[in-house]
Amino acid sequence: MIKPSYLLTGPELGEKKAYIDSIRAEIKEKYGDEIEEYTFYPYDSDMSEAIGAAESLGMFSCFKLIFINDASELKKKDVELFLQYLKKPAQDAVLIFTDSGMKVDAKLKKAVGEEKVFWELKEPQMRSYIQNYFRKIGTPIDSDAAAFIASNCDPNTLSVKNECDKLALFFDSKEPITLEAIEEMLFNGKEENVFTLYDQLLVGTLEKATEIAKNLMMSSDGAPIQLLGGLIWQLRRMLGVRTLMDQGASPYEACLKNGVTTKRGQATHTSGARRYTTTDLEHIMALCARYDELFRSVRTEMQETLFPMFLYELMVKKGN
Repeated sequence: MIKPSYLLTGPELGEKKAYIDSIRAEIKEKYGDEIEEYTFYPYDSDMSEAIGAAESLGMFSCFKLIFINDASELKKKDVELFLQYLKKPAQDAVLIFTDSGMKVDAKLKKAVGEEKVFWELKEPQMRSYIQNYFRKIGTPIDSDAAAFIASNCDPNTLSVKNECDKLALFFDSKEPITLEAIEEMLFNGKEENVFTLYDQLLVGTLEKATEIAKNLMMSSDGAPIQLLGGLIWQLRRMLGVRTLMDQGASPYEACLKNGVTTKRGQATHTSGARRYTTTDLEHIMALCARYDELFRSVRTEMQETLFPMFLYELMVKKGN
């Protein structure tokens, strides 16, 4: 049954998109393929226009699908407009309110009648999704490679699928995808990535690391939380290497036991062990945890402003 309005919240974009697609399919089955779609945002749209679109006659179809994104940003006067509209909604329109959080006005929630929350994926779920994805296309992937991909994705199926789609273009054989193979692919590419940023943390300069991070954040694949996740995953390996070296293991042995198998990677980690002590790296891991929590509590624009400060505290202050 098609409802006059829906409230879809939470950070899981993939399942949320699938749910919206199911609503769209249901509308098309009942009213035909032609649907007029409109999208509005509280900070750059007049909400009376959204209601006007819902109540007007369709220009090219007999049904309208209207999205009100970032619904938690709606002003009180806009909420009141929607409350009035929902008392007697149009029969040929559906309003879909969406938000990545769950702090939507309580009155609006009550008027819509039901809030469907899409929770973010936990890391084990992300790894399972990745392994199932490559299993379906006939290309096995080992657990370390799956864990690395998961650490570099936002915690939702849409982000994970996008990363898997890109990797699938490079790995189409029956040979298992390994972390070593991913590293080689990324290092041999012309573009900067989380691996080249990580290298700068171990053997490079703050200036170059900041430059790489800024370039990555300007790209569609460089969200600060995503970059931080990839660095945390790799710094955890560095801590493992440094700890074994403290216990008397050779750099080669310490690297192998922590999954660092390429000559380039071993050389970088050995140099990194000269820059950072075990205590430094423990402080750095605590620093990463603090910034991860901070990034998740602020908007992307603020994350981008804070990222150079994070790099400074890591490389210069060494987490102290």
